This record gives sequence, structure tokens and C-alpha cells, in this order.
Amino acid sequence: MGKKFLAVTAVVAFAVLVWLVPEHRAQSEEVARVHVTNFPSVQPVQGTVSIGAPIPHGLLVRRENIVVPPIKRSEITNLVSAGTIDTEGFTSAVLSLQGEMKAQFWEAGTVGAMLVPEEGPIVRAMRDGQRIQFPMEVSTRIETGDSTFFNSGQVRLDVGFSHYRVYFYNSTNKGVEANLYVYLCN
Repeated sequence: MGKKFLAVTAVVAFAVLVWLVPEHRAQSEEVARVHVTNFPSVQPVQGTVSIGAPIPHGLLVRRENIVVPPIKRSEITNLVSAGTIDTEGFTSAVLSLQGEMKAQFWEAGTVGAMLVPEEGPIVRAMRDGQRIQFPMEVSTRIETGDSTFFNSGQVRLDVGFSHYRVYFYNSTNKGVEANLYVYLCN
């Protein structure tokens, strides 16, 4: 009788547990309940927390139709400036250079674009010391007899500063029209 009593008690206890536990079924149409924990000493959260739009993971920045006369990369004070690019919040950049020779015949050379950090000491080193420091750069070699249209390969680089100034150079003996595409991403 002792073993039978224990077996019946176990079955009854199991049946009561099954009856007391609510039924849990995941349905794709149900709204998931989310609980936000506030860690005041680490990251305080106040008010309503919401995301108004998808967070961008990439941004394409263009510098198009830039006329670049013959200027060697080493002629730092003559490089063609094409404004600045804000890279705040992005961790890498993919640089692509494309363009067109503005003559039918030219001597071989390199066309390139650089992003130089827009930081006081780095700008001063470039201006006063004729030194380019920490550039993100893309270039392509153009040979005599190539098509008038040219393009580089795509170069993926780490972003190390929040603002860069864009410069172009062209070591051929004829002018080019260049387009730089900078895809900023995380």
C-alpha cells in the first residue's frame, strides 16, 4: 500500500502542476512584451524610449565632376580641395574613384583622391611641413592608350577621425574630371 499511495500521490501532484501552469504558445502575430531595466550608474534612461526610423548603417558621399589639372601628389600646396566629409559615427569607408581624361592623348600617370584628417596638428603638418599624415587614399594608374574613362578598385579602410578634407591629384600631363564615392559604413 505504501508504494501504491506514493505513485497515486505523484500522479495527482503532476496533474495539479499541469493544471496550474498557464499555457504558453508563441504566435507570430502576438506582440512581444519587452522589459527595460534601468542601470542608473551605467546608463540612465529617462522618459520615453523609441526609435523613430531605422538606424542608418551606411551613407554614400559623393564628390563629382571635380576638374583636376596635372598636379603630382607631392605638390601638396597645389592639390585640388573638394570640401570635407563628416565621418562621425561610422567605422569604415569604401573609396571608389572614377573619371574621364579630358584629352585624347596623354602621358601615363596616376589619378588619386585622399581624405586627410581635419585636425589642427595634421593640417599644420600638411600646410607648414609639406607632410600628409593618416590619409585614406584611392588611386588608379592610367597608361597611354587606355580608354579615356578610368576607375580604381574599391578600397575599404578604417575611419580614424570624425572629419576629413578631400584632395585630388593627377600626375598625367592632361586634365581629368574625377568622381569620388565614399561609402561610410559600420
